[in-house]
Amino acid sequence: MYRWPDKDIRDKKDYSVDWASRLQSGETITLSSWSISPVGVTSSDDSISGSKAITWLDGGTAGVVYSVSNVITTSRGAEYAITVQLKAF
Repeated sequence: MYRWPDKDIRDKKDYSVDWASRLQSGETITLSSWSISPVGVTSSDDSISGSKAITWLDGGTAGVVYSVSNVITTSRGAEYAITVQLKAF
């Protein structure tokens, strides 16, 4: 399981997944979606920049470990998914 550095519940900042190692030459990300479990952290301002899928995360409850999932679709129709853990403090 992947893990991002712990997040202060007062912070709103960008987090990203770099999919470069999964993309073939010339392949691009055409769609990216995010989901978070359990409820408490909110995702907004999603974007794609080159091989990176980006979201801004806000809020949370101190001590809770969140599972942040990103699913992408590529220009050749491939779909990839990853879940990253993020602990709020």
